[in-house]
Amino acid sequence: MAAAIPRVYDYDFSYNPITRHFAATLTRSVSFEGSPLVFAEDVEVKSTGAYVVSESISGALWVIRTDGTIDFGLLPVTGVPIPILAPCEFLPTTVGGIPFATAGNFAESLHGLAFNRFSSTDRWLYAADSLQLGVVRINTADGSRQVVVADPVLFNFPSKLQFLPPVAGLTPQVVASDQEHRLAAINAAITADITQPPWIVTKIHLFGRGATGVQAGADGSK
Repeated sequence: MAAAIPRVYDYDFSYNPITRHFAATLTRSVSFEGSPLVFAEDVEVKSTGAYVVSESISGALWVIRTDGTIDFGLLPVTGVPIPILAPCEFLPTTVGGIPFATAGNFAESLHGLAFNRFSSTDRWLYAADSLQLGVVRINTADGSRQVVVADPVLFNFPSKLQFLPPVAGLTPQVVASDQEHRLAAINAAITADITQPPWIVTKIHLFGRGATGVQAGADGSK
């Protein structure tokens, strides 16, 4: 099996809420061919317009400049994963009742890290908790966590999340699930894909910003 070549795609998109019509056009594709990038995870856009791409095996960060060229952000030049960023080992577990194991195993799987850039009072870092089928938020001052919402129906291995621009004062969070635990190429505990189309995107509305307790309403869109 040939190794995959990570790529980052840019799209221009539009959505008509009346007709519920979504349209997207590919405007740029950045290829990491020839770069020592094993498993691309997340992409974040800086205020300068540059992109930061995280890599979950060696624990590296890459930078895509505004002109599309690629540069090192943080890279283990020795080839040995950076301990504080690389995965930790653990025993195989279950996700939604499905046995889940990988070649190296991971202590946990937090994906799609995102801040609510549209709120000056929301200081939490949000993450998709893939193994627990939910979303958590992390206090960046002391590392403490709170579960925002967890639900095996609304989440099917959540992996990406982001906040949408405010509409009528609300900034909903959308979470995409990619069903990694149902893919035989990733999950060593199964022998064939057992995916459940369609793939789910869940919208979460957060109310209240107290230190404890979060009210969350979520609805899955397929």
